[in-house]
Amino acid sequence: MRWAALMGTRAEGWTILVRLMVGLVVFFPEGIQKLVFPEILGVGRFANIGMPFPEVMGPFVGTVELVCGTLITLGLFTRLAAISLIVIMVVAIVSTKLPIWAGSPVTASGAWPMKRVTIFSCCWGRSPADRRRRGMVSGRDAGARTGALHNVAGSKAMMIDRRRFLNYAGLVPLIGSVPRLVFGADEATAEKPDYTLRIGTGLVELAPDHIVSTTLYNGQFPGPLLRFKEGRHVIVDIHNDTDTPELVHWHGQMIPSDVDGAAEEGTPFVPAHGMQRISFVPRPSGFRFYHTHVVAGADVNRGTYTGQAGPVYIEPKNNTGAYDREIFLVMKEFEPSFSHGGDMAIDALAGPPVKSLQQMGKAADEEAQEKTKGFEVGYELFGINGRMLGHGEPIRVKPGERVLFHVLNASATEIRSLALPGHVFRIVALDGNPVPTQAEVPVLWLGTAERVSALVDMKHPGVWVMGDLADDDRKHGMGVVVEYAGQKGKPQWIKPKPFHWDYTQFGKANGAPTAPDETIEITVVKHNGALNGFNQWTLNGEAFSMETRKPVYTVHEGRRYRLKFRNASDDIHPLHLHRHSFELTRIAGKATAGVIKDVVMLGGFQELEIDFVADNPGLTLFHCHQQLHMDFGFMALFQYA
Repeated sequence: MRWAALMGTRAEGWTILVRLMVGLVVFFPEGIQKLVFPEILGVGRFANIGMPFPEVMGPFVGTVELVCGTLITLGLFTRLAAISLIVIMVVAIVSTKLPIWAGSPVTASGAWPMKRVTIFSCCWGRSPADRRRRGMVSGRDAGARTGALHNVAGSKAMMIDRRRFLNYAGLVPLIGSVPRLVFGADEATAEKPDYTLRIGTGLVELAPDHIVSTTLYNGQFPGPLLRFKEGRHVIVDIHNDTDTPELVHWHGQMIPSDVDGAAEEGTPFVPAHGMQRISFVPRPSGFRFYHTHVVAGADVNRGTYTGQAGPVYIEPKNNTGAYDREIFLVMKEFEPSFSHGGDMAIDALAGPPVKSLQQMGKAADEEAQEKTKGFEVGYELFGINGRMLGHGEPIRVKPGERVLFHVLNASATEIRSLALPGHVFRIVALDGNPVPTQAEVPVLWLGTAERVSALVDMKHPGVWVMGDLADDDRKHGMGVVVEYAGQKGKPQWIKPKPFHWDYTQFGKANGAPTAPDETIEITVVKHNGALNGFNQWTLNGEAFSMETRKPVYTVHEGRRYRLKFRNASDDIHPLHLHRHSFELTRIAGKATAGVIKDVVMLGGFQELEIDFVADNPGLTLFHCHQQLHMDFGFMALFQYA
C-alpha cells in the first residue's frame, strides 16, 4: 500500500510540468556544466564565493545536480521525485546555508532560497505564496535580495537564476524559450557591461631597450580611460587571468563597501582565473582612478608596485569646460627593489615641523630594539603614460591653445613633482573636485594617488621637457616632451625655483570650516625595522591587524567628524579615506576651508586636520597610500553605529 502510494501522485498538471522543467531544464544542465567547465562554473565559482574545499564541493554539487535532475525526470509522475528534491535541499544546507550561519561571505541570496521554492512547489504542489498566506513561510525568507556584485563564471554564457525561473513558472506556455535562457549568451539573461577589465601579465615598452613585464589592465599601461556619467548606473566585468586573487579599488568614489575594492571592508576578491561583475552609480564627478588593492608585503610583484592603475573620469551632469582639449598623464615607476638606508628627504610641503612631534619620533627611535632603519623602495625606471622621457610621441600643442592636464601619481610609494619650463599651472581641481580658489603655481606636487587638474596656456613656443624636479628620476624617464607646432630641436629643461606646495592657497578666502560634532585625534609613529626589517606603523599605539580588524573607530550617520593627525615621523604620508570625500580644515598650523579631497599629504613632523560627514554607511577603510606603509600597520577602519 505504501509502495503504491509512493509510486503515485495527486499533483496537479502544472506541478508535474514544473518538476519537468526543474529536473530536465535546470538541474540536469547545471550539473553537466559544472562538470564540463569546472574552472568557470564549478570549482572556480565555489572558490569565488568563499565556499570551503571548492575542489571537492564543485564536482560533488555538479554530480548531485546531474543525478537529481535525472531522477526527478524519471520519477516525474510519482512521489519519488520528492526524494531527489530533498537531497538537493540537504546539499543546499551543507554547501550554502551552514557557511552563511558560520559567517562565511557566501551570499544569502544564493542557491538556498531557490531550492526551498522548488521544494514547496514540487513536493506539496503549492506556491510559496500559498504557504506564506498560511503563516508557514515568513515574508523575509520568501523575498529575494539582490546585490550589486556578482562573482560569476569567466565564460560568455550565464546560467539562469533558478529562483527567478520558478517564480515565473506560471509562464509555462513559453517553455520553448527556456533552453535558450539556460544555455544562451548574456543578452538573454544579463545586461551588457559598460566596460570590461582583464587583469593579466603583460609588457610595457618604456623604451626600445627597456621593456618590463608586470601585471596590467587590458594588457596596457595605464589601464584604459573609463568615462562614466555622474549618477548613471554602470556595469563593469573584471576578469582575472592571473594565478592569484585580485581586487580593483574604485578610488575616490562614494559607492558601497562590497564593490569599493578593499578586502578590509568586505569586498570579495576576484578569484584567480575567474570573473566578477560589479555595478554601481558613479559619484562624485571629476577625475578618479582605479587600481589594485591587495597586500604586497615583501613582494614587489604585487599590489601597486605592478602596473595596475588606470584613470576614471566621471562627467558632471553640467559640463562647461573652458579649454581646447584635455590630456591625461599617469606618472609611474617601474622595476622596484628594497634597500636599507632610509628614504630621501623631500622638501615639498609648506609649514614648519612641530618640535614635540620631533621629540616623540626621536624617542621612538631610541626605544626601538632594531636600530637600523627599515627597508625602503627604490626604482630603476620611470615614465609618464608608460613611456620614458624621449620615447613615444610628444605632446603636440599650438600657440594660444589652452590645455587641461589631468595628472595622476600612480606610484606605489613616491611623492612626485611636475614642471613645464616657461609655463604655469592654473589649478582648477584637486582629486577631481573643483577648488574654491583657482591659483597659478610653477610646480605640481602630488602624493601617491593624488590627482591634479590644471589649465596651461600655451604661450611660450619651443620644445620643452615637462618633467619631475628630481634630476635622477627625470634622466631615468620621468618626463614627457611638449612640442609646439613648427618647433624643432632638442627638448629643453630649465629647473624652476624651489616651490612649496600649500593646499590652503586653493581654499575659500577668509573661509572658516563648519564646527564638527566630534574630533578624533590620531598620532602616527614609526618603529624602525620592527617587522623583519620593515618599519612598523602605529596609529595611537596600535598597528592594523586584519585578524582583529583594529584599530576601528565608530561613527554615526549624518554626523560631522574632524580627524586630527599628528605625524611623529619624518615621512610624508598621503592619507586616504575610502568611500568618502573630506574637507581640509587645518594644514601645518594654517586654517582653511572649502578644499575637498580624498588624499592629502601629511608632512613630516607636522599636523593636519580634515573633516568628513558620515554619509555613506558601511565599513570604511582609512590608510596611508604608500604601499610600504599600509602593508605594515598604517590602516584603520571606520564602522557605522
